Amino acid sequence: MEENGDLKASQGFEWQGRPWKPLPFNGKNQRRHKCTHCGYDHYAENNVRKHFVSEHLLTIDRGGTRFRVLVFYRQRTKIFQCPDCAFESQAEAAMIDHCGKTHLPLANEPLVESIKEGPRTVSSSSNRVGPAPLSPRDLRIHDIVGEANFRRLTTSEIIRTQILKSRLREEFGPKAATATRVAIDRIRRNKNYPLSRAITKKRSLQQ
Repeated sequence: MEENGDLKASQGFEWQGRPWKPLPFNGKNQRRHKCTHCGYDHYAENNVRKHFVSEHLLTIDRGGTRFRVLVFYRQRTKIFQCPDCAFESQAEAAMIDHCGKTHLPLANEPLVESIKEGPRTVSSSSNRVGPAPLSPRDLRIHDIVGEANFRRLTTSEIIRTQILKSRLREEFGPKAATATRVAIDRIRRNKNYPLSRAITKKRSLQQ
């Protein structure tokens, strides 16, 4: 696999709505970077990005439909994890079912070389055809928040607004805050609503 492809794949990959990047820390004698999904670390950030693509960033191909997921090991057990909402399962079939019902599959991304135990890495391309269709859960979140709030409030403000926070917690439970935040950002992109940073920038210009 070419180095540039590894780096582009890692730089273009989003983890729960944010660009994925290694975790920097101070080693014994030097600054180092650590993979967020295992114990691998290296002084060169690019090496950790290459590791992430070859060991954790995977594509499952079923019947011509491709789903990009993460894979890692927890106490020697292989875990598949959804990068959009952090749903995880030990069963590949369960992960495919989740992705197929909740998220948009990849748009004709070619697969590249195999990695350990069969899962396959995804290429550097991350282009999708059209906006991702919203799941029933996303549509319910959209109904609760409302278009006006999407346009005037940042995602953090939506989460903190008491009446919206209460309704979202009542609907999806108190442990779904992270997944709800990701869904709100996904809805923004789907509906072409302004992103949080655009709302913040507009306010600063109006002051």
